[in-house]
Amino acid sequence: MSDVMTAKLNNGFLMRPYSFFHGADGARTSRSATMLLGWFSAFGVGEGLRIGYAALMEKLGLSRSTVARRVRELRKDGKIRTVRTGGQKSVYTYPGAAPEKAHVNTPLWLYDEIFSLAGVERQLTNAEIDVVSLIYSHTRNDRNRCYKGSVREIAGILNLSEKTVMRAIPVLFAADLISRPVIGINRHKQSVFVANMQRFRRGDKKARKEERAKERAQVQLPQAVIDANAKSERDKFYAARQVRMEKLADGFLAQAKRHPRFEANGKEIRLIGMELAKAEVQAPLTVPTLQARMSALRAERARILDDQGVEEWQLEAKNHAICKICHDSGWQESDGRMCACYRCRS
Repeated sequence: MSDVMTAKLNNGFLMRPYSFFHGADGARTSRSATMLLGWFSAFGVGEGLRIGYAALMEKLGLSRSTVARRVRELRKDGKIRTVRTGGQKSVYTYPGAAPEKAHVNTPLWLYDEIFSLAGVERQLTNAEIDVVSLIYSHTRNDRNRCYKGSVREIAGILNLSEKTVMRAIPVLFAADLISRPVIGINRHKQSVFVANMQRFRRGDKKARKEERAKERAQVQLPQAVIDANAKSERDKFYAARQVRMEKLADGFLAQAKRHPRFEANGKEIRLIGMELAKAEVQAPLTVPTLQARMSALRAERARILDDQGVEEWQLEAKNHAICKICHDSGWQESDGRMCACYRCRS
Protein backbone atom coordinates (compact mmCIF):
# COMPACT_ATOMS: atom_id res chain seq x y z
CA MET A 1 0.00 0.00 0.00
CA SER A 2 2.84 2.36 0.80
CA ASP A 3 4.37 1.94 -2.68
CA VAL A 4 1.04 2.70 -4.31
CA MET A 5 0.49 5.79 -2.18
CA THR A 6 4.04 6.98 -2.82
CA ALA A 7 3.51 6.66 -6.56
CA LYS A 8 0.28 8.63 -6.32
CA LEU A 9 1.95 11.40 -4.32
CA ASN A 10 4.76 11.59 -6.86
CA ASN A 11 2.10 12.05 -9.53
CA GLY A 12 0.50 14.89 -7.59
CA PHE A 13 -2.09 13.01 -5.51
CA LEU A 14 -2.69 12.65 -1.80
CA MET A 15 -4.33 9.38 -0.78
CA ARG A 16 -6.11 9.08 2.57
CA PRO A 17 -7.90 5.92 3.70
CA TYR A 18 -11.38 6.40 5.16
CA SER A 19 -10.11 5.54 8.65
CA PHE A 20 -7.87 8.65 8.64
CA PHE A 21 -10.96 10.86 8.89
CA HIS A 22 -12.07 9.29 12.19
CA GLY A 23 -10.34 9.64 15.53
CA ALA A 24 -10.60 7.37 18.54
CA ASP A 25 -14.20 6.56 19.54
CA GLY A 26 -15.49 8.35 16.45
CA ALA A 27 -14.04 11.72 17.46
CA ARG A 28 -13.80 14.31 14.72
CA THR A 29 -10.35 14.65 13.15
CA SER A 30 -9.23 18.01 11.78
CA ARG A 31 -8.82 18.33 8.01
CA SER A 32 -5.18 19.38 8.38
CA ALA A 33 -4.43 16.31 10.52
CA THR A 34 -5.78 13.96 7.84
CA MET A 35 -3.64 15.69 5.21
CA LEU A 36 -0.45 15.31 7.24
CA LEU A 37 -1.27 11.72 8.18
CA GLY A 38 -1.83 10.86 4.50
CA TRP A 39 1.57 12.33 3.70
CA PHE A 40 3.39 10.52 6.51
CA SER A 41 1.68 7.17 5.79
CA ALA A 42 2.92 7.35 2.19
CA PHE A 43 6.50 8.42 2.83
CA GLY A 44 7.11 7.58 6.48
CA VAL A 45 7.08 3.76 6.30
CA GLY A 46 10.34 1.95 6.97
CA GLU A 47 13.24 4.34 7.46
CA GLY A 48 10.88 7.29 7.67
CA LEU A 49 10.59 10.64 5.94
CA ARG A 50 13.08 13.45 6.61
CA ILE A 51 11.36 16.75 5.98
CA GLY A 52 10.97 20.21 7.51
CA TYR A 53 7.92 22.29 8.32
CA ALA A 54 8.57 24.62 5.36
CA ALA A 55 8.18 21.80 2.82
CA LEU A 56 4.98 20.54 4.49
CA MET A 57 3.60 24.09 4.51
CA GLU A 58 4.31 24.48 0.79
CA LYS A 59 2.97 21.06 -0.26
CA LEU A 60 -0.27 21.23 1.72
CA GLY A 61 -0.89 24.96 2.08
CA LEU A 62 -0.85 24.94 5.88
CA SER A 63 0.51 27.58 8.24
CA ARG A 64 3.56 26.83 10.37
CA SER A 65 1.55 26.91 13.59
CA THR A 66 -1.00 24.44 12.14
CA VAL A 67 1.73 22.01 11.05
CA ALA A 68 3.42 22.19 14.46
CA ARG A 69 0.14 21.70 16.33
CA ARG A 70 -1.04 18.75 14.22
CA VAL A 71 2.35 17.03 14.37
CA ARG A 72 2.24 17.23 18.18
CA GLU A 73 -1.30 15.80 18.19
CA LEU A 74 -0.44 12.92 15.84
CA ARG A 75 2.69 12.11 17.87
CA LYS A 76 0.73 12.20 21.14
CA ASP A 77 -1.91 9.83 19.70
CA GLY A 78 0.81 7.42 18.56
CA LYS A 79 -0.06 7.79 14.88
CA ILE A 80 3.46 8.96 13.97
CA ARG A 81 6.91 8.92 15.52
CA THR A 82 9.42 11.75 15.15
CA VAL A 83 13.18 12.04 15.64
CA ARG A 84 14.87 15.45 15.46
CA THR A 85 17.93 15.29 13.20
CA GLY A 86 19.22 18.81 13.70
CA GLY A 87 18.58 21.97 11.76
CA GLN A 88 15.02 22.52 10.62
CA LYS A 89 14.17 18.90 9.74
CA SER A 90 12.96 15.79 11.54
CA VAL A 91 12.43 12.17 10.54
CA TYR A 92 8.76 11.15 10.62
CA THR A 93 7.87 7.46 10.80
CA TYR A 94 4.41 5.99 10.26
CA PRO A 95 4.11 2.93 12.55
CA GLY A 96 0.58 1.89 11.54
CA ALA A 97 -0.46 -1.18 9.59
CA ALA A 98 -1.36 -0.97 5.90
CA PRO A 99 -4.64 0.95 5.72
CA GLU A 100 -7.80 -0.43 4.11
CA LYS A 101 -8.26 -0.17 0.34
CA ALA A 102 -11.12 2.36 0.44
CA HIS A 103 -9.55 5.79 0.27
CA VAL A 104 -10.05 9.40 -0.77
CA ASN A 105 -7.80 10.46 -3.63
CA THR A 106 -7.03 14.22 -3.73
CA PRO A 107 -5.17 15.97 -6.58
CA LEU A 108 -2.73 18.30 -4.82
CA TRP A 109 -3.41 21.18 -7.23
CA LEU A 110 -6.84 21.58 -5.58
CA TYR A 111 -5.09 23.14 -2.57
CA ASP A 112 -3.48 25.81 -4.82
CA GLU A 113 -6.19 26.55 -7.38
CA ILE A 114 -8.18 29.77 -7.10
CA PHE A 115 -11.79 29.45 -8.31
CA SER A 116 -14.24 32.20 -9.25
CA LEU A 117 -17.31 31.53 -7.11
CA ALA A 118 -20.28 33.90 -7.45
CA GLY A 119 -17.96 36.70 -8.50
CA VAL A 120 -15.51 36.10 -5.64
CA GLU A 121 -12.12 34.53 -6.27
CA ARG A 122 -10.97 32.18 -3.52
CA GLN A 123 -9.46 28.80 -2.79
CA LEU A 124 -11.60 25.87 -1.72
CA THR A 125 -11.76 25.09 1.99
CA ASN A 126 -10.30 21.79 3.18
CA ALA A 127 -13.81 20.42 3.79
CA GLU A 128 -14.88 21.33 0.23
CA ILE A 129 -11.74 19.66 -1.13
CA ASP A 130 -12.49 16.49 0.85
CA VAL A 131 -16.06 16.32 -0.49
CA VAL A 132 -15.01 16.74 -4.12
CA SER A 133 -12.11 14.30 -3.60
CA LEU A 134 -14.51 11.58 -2.44
CA ILE A 135 -16.72 12.10 -5.52
CA TYR A 136 -13.64 12.24 -7.76
CA SER A 137 -12.24 9.00 -6.30
CA HIS A 138 -15.46 7.12 -7.10
CA THR A 139 -15.86 8.70 -10.55
CA ARG A 140 -12.36 7.70 -11.69
CA ASN A 141 -13.00 4.13 -10.56
CA ASP A 142 -13.90 2.08 -13.67
CA ARG A 143 -16.49 0.08 -11.72
CA ASN A 144 -18.33 3.08 -10.28
CA ARG A 145 -17.80 6.07 -12.60
CA CYS A 146 -19.85 8.11 -10.11
CA TYR A 147 -20.60 8.48 -6.42
CA LYS A 148 -24.05 7.19 -5.49
CA GLY A 149 -25.21 8.13 -2.02
CA SER A 150 -26.72 10.75 0.23
CA VAL A 151 -25.35 13.84 1.93
CA ARG A 152 -25.54 11.90 5.19
CA GLU A 153 -23.32 9.13 3.78
CA ILE A 154 -20.73 11.63 2.51
CA ALA A 155 -20.71 13.30 5.92
CA GLY A 156 -20.27 9.93 7.62
CA ILE A 157 -17.30 8.88 5.50
CA LEU A 158 -15.50 12.21 5.84
CA ASN A 159 -16.54 12.80 9.47
CA LEU A 160 -18.15 16.14 8.59
CA SER A 161 -21.48 17.59 9.61
CA GLU A 162 -24.32 17.26 7.11
CA LYS A 163 -24.64 21.07 7.03
CA THR A 164 -20.97 21.38 6.00
CA VAL A 165 -21.48 18.91 3.14
CA MET A 166 -24.67 20.67 2.04
CA ARG A 167 -22.81 24.00 1.96
CA ALA A 168 -19.91 22.48 0.02
CA ILE A 169 -21.94 20.90 -2.80
CA PRO A 170 -23.26 24.18 -4.35
CA VAL A 171 -19.72 25.59 -4.19
CA LEU A 172 -18.40 22.57 -6.10
CA PHE A 173 -21.18 23.01 -8.69
CA ALA A 174 -20.14 26.66 -9.12
CA ALA A 175 -16.49 25.62 -9.49
CA ASP A 176 -17.53 23.22 -12.30
CA LEU A 177 -15.92 20.31 -10.47
CA ILE A 178 -19.00 18.09 -10.06
CA SER A 179 -22.51 17.55 -11.43
CA ARG A 180 -25.55 15.72 -10.02
CA PRO A 181 -27.49 13.94 -12.78
CA VAL A 182 -29.80 12.22 -10.26
CA ILE A 183 -31.22 13.96 -7.18
CA GLY A 184 -32.33 11.79 -4.29
CA ILE A 185 -35.94 12.17 -3.11
CA ASN A 186 -37.08 11.63 0.49
CA ARG A 187 -34.30 9.08 1.06
CA HIS A 188 -35.98 6.57 -1.26
CA LYS A 189 -33.74 7.46 -4.18
CA GLN A 190 -30.01 8.04 -3.83
CA SER A 191 -28.34 11.05 -5.42
CA VAL A 192 -25.69 10.46 -8.07
CA PHE A 193 -22.66 12.78 -8.09
CA VAL A 194 -20.17 12.79 -10.96
CA ALA A 195 -16.80 14.55 -11.02
CA ASN A 196 -16.04 16.69 -14.07
CA MET A 197 -13.09 14.59 -15.26
CA GLN A 198 -12.30 17.01 -18.09
CA ARG A 199 -11.84 19.81 -15.53
CA PHE A 200 -9.65 17.55 -13.38
CA ARG A 201 -7.52 16.57 -16.38
CA ARG A 202 -6.95 20.25 -17.16
CA GLY A 203 -5.91 20.84 -13.57
CA ASP A 204 -3.55 17.84 -13.63
CA LYS A 205 -2.00 18.99 -16.90
CA LYS A 206 -1.49 22.53 -15.61
CA ALA A 207 0.09 21.25 -12.37
CA ARG A 208 2.49 18.94 -14.26
CA LYS A 209 3.47 21.76 -16.61
CA GLU A 210 4.20 24.09 -13.71
CA GLU A 211 6.20 21.42 -11.89
CA ARG A 212 8.34 20.69 -14.98
CA ALA A 213 8.94 24.42 -15.50
CA LYS A 214 9.98 24.73 -11.87
CA GLU A 215 12.39 21.79 -12.18
CA ARG A 216 13.95 23.23 -15.36
CA ALA A 217 14.37 26.61 -13.70
CA GLN A 218 16.02 25.01 -10.66
CA VAL A 219 18.54 23.18 -12.88
CA GLN A 220 19.36 25.95 -15.33
CA LEU A 221 19.46 29.08 -13.20
CA PRO A 222 21.83 30.19 -10.42
CA GLN A 223 20.34 30.21 -6.94
CA ALA A 224 20.42 34.02 -6.77
CA VAL A 225 18.31 34.22 -9.92
CA ILE A 226 15.91 31.53 -8.64
CA ASP A 227 15.44 33.48 -5.40
CA ALA A 228 14.89 36.73 -7.30
CA ASN A 229 12.33 35.09 -9.60
CA ALA A 230 10.53 33.54 -6.64
CA LYS A 231 10.34 36.93 -4.93
CA SER A 232 9.08 38.56 -8.14
CA GLU A 233 6.36 35.91 -8.53
CA ARG A 234 5.36 36.31 -4.91
CA ASP A 235 5.18 40.09 -5.25
CA LYS A 236 3.03 39.76 -8.40
CA PHE A 237 0.73 37.30 -6.63
CA TYR A 238 0.05 39.62 -3.71
CA ALA A 239 -0.09 42.73 -5.91
CA ALA A 240 -2.90 41.09 -7.89
CA ARG A 241 -4.71 40.28 -4.66
CA GLN A 242 -4.32 43.86 -3.43
CA VAL A 243 -5.77 45.18 -6.70
CA ARG A 244 -8.69 42.76 -6.36
CA MET A 245 -9.39 43.92 -2.78
CA GLU A 246 -9.30 47.59 -3.73
CA LYS A 247 -11.49 47.00 -6.77
CA LEU A 248 -14.16 45.32 -4.64
CA ALA A 249 -14.06 48.06 -1.99
CA ASP A 250 -14.22 50.78 -4.67
CA GLY A 251 -17.25 49.08 -6.21
CA PHE A 252 -19.16 49.15 -2.92
CA LEU A 253 -18.04 52.75 -2.30
CA ALA A 254 -19.35 53.80 -5.72
CA GLN A 255 -22.65 52.10 -4.92
CA ALA A 256 -22.90 53.97 -1.60
CA LYS A 257 -22.09 57.31 -3.30
CA ARG A 258 -25.22 57.00 -5.39
CA HIS A 259 -27.12 58.22 -2.35
CA PRO A 260 -27.17 62.05 -2.42
CA ARG A 261 -26.36 62.37 1.29
CA PHE A 262 -23.49 59.86 1.54
CA GLU A 263 -20.55 62.16 0.78
CA ALA A 264 -21.99 65.11 2.72
CA ASN A 265 -22.63 62.83 5.69
CA GLY A 266 -19.04 61.57 5.59
CA LYS A 267 -17.67 65.10 5.46
CA GLU A 268 -19.79 66.13 8.46
CA ILE A 269 -18.62 63.09 10.46
CA ARG A 270 -14.99 64.04 9.81
CA LEU A 271 -15.60 67.67 10.83
CA ILE A 272 -17.41 66.69 14.03
CA GLY A 273 -14.57 64.27 14.79
CA MET A 274 -12.02 67.09 14.57
CA GLU A 275 -14.23 69.38 16.68
CA LEU A 276 -14.57 66.65 19.32
CA ALA A 277 -10.80 66.23 19.53
CA LYS A 278 -10.37 69.97 20.13
CA ALA A 279 -13.35 70.25 22.50
CA GLU A 280 -12.02 67.55 24.83
CA VAL A 281 -9.06 69.87 25.55
CA GLN A 282 -10.40 73.39 24.99
CA ALA A 283 -14.17 73.25 25.63
CA PRO A 284 -15.22 70.15 27.62
CA LEU A 285 -18.75 71.48 28.16
CA THR A 286 -19.54 71.20 24.43
CA VAL A 287 -18.48 67.53 24.23
CA PRO A 288 -21.94 66.02 25.02
CA THR A 289 -23.59 68.13 22.30
CA LEU A 290 -20.96 67.12 19.76
CA GLN A 291 -21.21 63.44 20.74
CA ALA A 292 -24.99 63.55 20.26
CA ARG A 293 -24.47 65.10 16.82
CA MET A 294 -21.92 62.41 15.97
CA SER A 295 -24.32 59.65 17.02
CA ALA A 296 -27.07 61.13 14.82
CA LEU A 297 -24.69 61.33 11.83
CA ARG A 298 -23.52 57.73 12.30
CA ALA A 299 -27.14 56.56 12.52
CA GLU A 300 -27.86 58.44 9.29
CA ARG A 301 -24.82 56.80 7.64
CA ALA A 302 -26.09 53.37 8.68
CA ARG A 303 -29.50 54.13 7.11
CA ILE A 304 -27.85 55.38 3.90
CA LEU A 305 -25.74 52.25 3.56
CA ASP A 306 -28.76 50.03 4.27
CA ASP A 307 -30.76 51.85 1.58
CA GLN A 308 -27.94 51.22 -0.91
CA GLY A 309 -27.54 47.54 0.06
CA VAL A 310 -24.01 48.08 1.35
CA GLU A 311 -22.49 47.09 4.69
CA GLU A 312 -19.89 49.19 6.50
CA TRP A 313 -17.22 46.47 6.39
CA GLN A 314 -17.47 46.27 2.59
CA LEU A 315 -16.05 49.79 2.23
CA GLU A 316 -12.61 48.81 3.58
CA ALA A 317 -10.33 46.97 1.16
CA LYS A 318 -8.65 44.62 3.65
CA ASN A 319 -12.00 43.12 4.63
CA HIS A 320 -12.19 41.56 1.14
CA ALA A 321 -8.91 39.66 1.59
CA ILE A 322 -8.90 35.97 0.65
CA CYS A 323 -6.45 35.19 3.46
CA LYS A 324 -7.72 36.38 6.83
CA ILE A 325 -4.31 35.89 8.49
CA CYS A 326 -2.19 38.28 6.40
CA HIS A 327 -5.07 40.15 4.68
CA ASP A 328 -3.38 39.39 1.34
CA SER A 329 -0.22 41.28 2.25
CA GLY A 330 1.95 38.15 2.38
CA TRP A 331 3.08 38.80 5.96
CA GLN A 332 1.49 37.52 9.15
CA GLU A 333 0.33 40.43 11.27
CA SER A 334 1.04 38.56 14.52
CA ASP A 335 4.79 37.98 14.06
CA GLY A 336 5.76 39.56 10.72
CA ARG A 337 6.73 36.24 9.14
CA MET A 338 5.82 35.15 5.60
CA CYS A 339 2.25 33.87 5.40
CA ALA A 340 1.68 30.28 4.30
CA CYS A 341 -1.21 31.23 2.00
CA TYR A 342 1.27 31.53 -0.86
CA ARG A 343 3.00 28.66 -2.62
CA CYS A 344 5.47 29.64 -5.35
CA ARG A 345 4.09 29.06 -8.87
CA SER A 346 7.09 29.07 -11.20
